[in-house]
Amino acid sequence: MKSLKHNGIYVPPYDFKGFSVRIQEQPVKLSPKIEQMALAWVRKKISLTSPPDTVYFRNFIQEFLEQQKQENPTISFLDPFCKEYLKSINNNGFEWRTNSKQPIDFSEIEQYVVQEQQKKRNMEKTERKKLANERKAKREASREKYGCAFVDGQKIEIAN
Repeated sequence: MKSLKHNGIYVPPYDFKGFSVRIQEQPVKLSPKIEQMALAWVRKKISLTSPPDTVYFRNFIQEFLEQQKQENPTISFLDPFCKEYLKSINNNGFEWRTNSKQPIDFSEIEQYVVQEQQKKRNMEKTERKKLANERKAKREASREKYGCAFVDGQKIEIAN
């Protein structure tokens, strides 16, 4: 191989919603990065096919709170809360599903996800098909640019 040209990967831009969570009843505005984490958590949490287990919950909360502390160093209650809450969830007796009053409230995001799911379910079949065709057209367009590489001047399709 003498030459390789590739356009890299395509990651679509994130559609920032501006969500907040409540930590110990205090509203905390989420950054785009943390919002994506929270959305992924809520989708996993309400999933019927693969709900999260306790280890997944602990790992998520640890990363989520660590990122919150890094991005919000001026929120004074965050550091002591993180230490105490992480200590409590690392206790082997902690079960997040049965603990009804969670100190971190994701309900705003949960409502959004449920509404989006219901909106998709209530869509007409023709509209669903139209949206699927639009997504397919976008995928094909990005595949043209990002789905191939040139090795020694020859175009090679890349799987994935």
